[in-house]
Amino acid sequence: MNGYVVVQDKPMTILVVDDEKAICEGMQEEFEESGFRVLTANCGEEAFDIICNDEVDVVISDVKMPNGDGVWLLKSIQNSPEHNPIFFFMSAYSDLSVQDSYDKGAVALLPKPVDLEVLIELVRMSIFPKNRGWPRKTSAWRFILKKLIFAF
Repeated sequence: MNGYVVVQDKPMTILVVDDEKAICEGMQEEFEESGFRVLTANCGEEAFDIICNDEVDVVISDVKMPNGDGVWLLKSIQNSPEHNPIFFFMSAYSDLSVQDSYDKGAVALLPKPVDLEVLIELVRMSIFPKNRGWPRKTSAWRFILKKLIFAF
């Protein structure tokens, strides 16, 4: 399948959402080099349109953006039962705490600048539990996250 990371005979699709175009482009390049299909959006509204029209497995979204912030995007996805991507927040600064992000349904809140090696590994780890039915909100999953990232 064109060298993509494949699960259940389909390429894994990552959606990167950030109002800073350079961040979207940099993350797109790194994830594509790691074998993922990557889409980008510059706001929550644009991202939600993409999610409604394409099969997205993982969303990595900035928290603070114009035209639909990351929290709005996550709530919109949760209110649309036909879409269930794994969701990561990233932020340089935010009123959202790590615990708040978990409570809202995100897998993690990652500090900017994001360590892309760590993020790619987190995405790989999150994909396979999803397909095995392993709950993402287990204490084992949080232990792994705490070991891989420096929570702020």
